[in-house]
Amino acid sequence: MRQNITEIILPVHNQISFLKYFFEKVLTLDIIFSDNFTVTVLDNASTDNTDKFVSECQDRFKNLRYIKNAYNRDFSSSVFRAYEIANQDYIWIINPADTIKFDAIIKIPQLLKTFPDALVFEVSPKERYQIFNKFLNLSNTIYKTSNITDTVIFNAENNIGNRLVHLAPAAALINENKEILFAEESITKVAKDNEFNENLGLFHTLKKNMFFELAYLNSLYMLKDKKLRLKLSDAFYDKQKGIKVLGETKNNLKYRFDFFSGLSFKNKVKFLCLRLF
Repeated sequence: MRQNITEIILPVHNQISFLKYFFEKVLTLDIIFSDNFTVTVLDNASTDNTDKFVSECQDRFKNLRYIKNAYNRDFSSSVFRAYEIANQDYIWIINPADTIKFDAIIKIPQLLKTFPDALVFEVSPKERYQIFNKFLNLSNTIYKTSNITDTVIFNAENNIGNRLVHLAPAAALINENKEILFAEESITKVAKDNEFNENLGLFHTLKKNMFFELAYLNSLYMLKDKKLRLKLSDAFYDKQKGIKVLGETKNNLKYRFDFFSGLSFKNKVKFLCLRLF
């Protein structure tokens, strides 16, 4: 059986400090020099000499590709762009805001030997409907590139405004009942105070004002199974206590309507009872 190749894509904007940290770490791993990995730096029009630094790294790491956008497309648009340029068997997009457990990288080739449609560094969900939520952390998922179809690209582009572009391939895998392998551990740690989380780029006003709650519920519409969508929205509503979520929308009637319309009939009744009585 031939070895598969995983392309690591790093979307950055003026984050040369992250790149220096990343390459310092990966260059200590012998496996990163093998035929199992390539690295692509997707540069969002940086002005901090990122291009020069990557060029120097290419002298040591031959499997390194550099692509620079003509302008800053912001992070969610860069994730979409990553799906467009992926050209290896698997694609792994790493968010600079996440802290990577580099020692876990050596496990990836072995885990991908059976060619699953996706490798998720999470614990297996107890119930099937919970699978979708396991894809929320972008950096924890490696996708088989052949599953980034025209439909996925279309849905991903339409989900840029929600800033959850990476849920498009996740929804497609679930819709088509594809093989998803869970590694039973996380390979990242989301760090809000990560020193590299300073320059994720500019945000369009729509994205700045997009609450995660609404973005998540909007993203559920990429799932074909209506019962699954309602189960996820109900579970999300119960977890967020509904009222607290709507209280964060600054009395914006459109946000309130969008959230309300995404609920099941049961939770619509719950919400109205809580607001009216």
